[in-house]
Amino acid sequence: MLHMMLDIYKCNNPKFNNMLSINTLINDICTQLELKAIAPPVIVPFYYGKVADDDGISAFVLLEGGHFTIHTFYKRRCAFVDLLFSEFEGEYLIRLLKKRASEFKSRKPISETVQINDWEIDRNCKNAFIGIDQINKFKKGIENSFSGFGPHYFVTVNCKKPLTLEKVYNILDHMPKKACMTPITRPFVVYDQVDDPEYISGIVVIAESHISIHYDLQRKRLYFDMFTCRPLPSDVMKQAFFDMFSEYIDKESMIDALIERGQDHVYAIKAKSKSKLRLDWKKNTWIENIYENHSTD
Repeated sequence: MLHMMLDIYKCNNPKFNNMLSINTLINDICTQLELKAIAPPVIVPFYYGKVADDDGISAFVLLEGGHFTIHTFYKRRCAFVDLLFSEFEGEYLIRLLKKRASEFKSRKPISETVQINDWEIDRNCKNAFIGIDQINKFKKGIENSFSGFGPHYFVTVNCKKPLTLEKVYNILDHMPKKACMTPITRPFVVYDQVDDPEYISGIVVIAESHISIHYDLQRKRLYFDMFTCRPLPSDVMKQAFFDMFSEYIDKESMIDALIERGQDHVYAIKAKSKSKLRLDWKKNTWIENIYENHSTD
């Protein structure tokens, strides 16, 4: 299972904040990379959060055993893209994004042209993590070490106890609160096909990015990732995972790692102190309705 992550900077085109353009981009990428979608794209506008400069669009499409996601922050001129799928050509995805200049083209001088940083990892291979820059394995003493825009924590592990669609939904419904994050959707969980499914796939979009679960029903193998554009201590993310999955997983088979996303966009975090804040932004919203004593900011 290949996982490609792309951080996109210096985006100024208005289509960066256009839901139709984002939807078209997702459909075109799925078609041209021959990704097997198992549901239509979902586009989620987010223009009511606590920090006004974090307004933007989150979108995803669930694939067979994976997903394609994009999270845009148009005021910060950046986006974060993820593709998890069994097989694809990563360089071709980068070329497609660059070719689609209408979606990701800067209108600034040439020195301000769009920039893409990327990582590609085989999620089934421990050796894939060796020698890759900006990846921290969880070891004593570095759990809270962080310098990027937001941590991306991912896990590949075998399950000793099978997961069900209902359980995946329940985990995704509770995980944001466990990890001190704020959901902006309820979970979206499906089988990859109507008859004889091979995967259960689920995702919940959070104000900070997304949390996803893909479970291989035959191999009893779990692919989990949690990405936040909030500088959250990584040990909080790891503890949230174990709180929800400890009874299901074979810890001896576990591969987990942290990628520090947004390394070239740290200035956006510093700018938050100058951003317009919306006080009581969750008041009378569905978020307030479904959680009691919700403690996320």
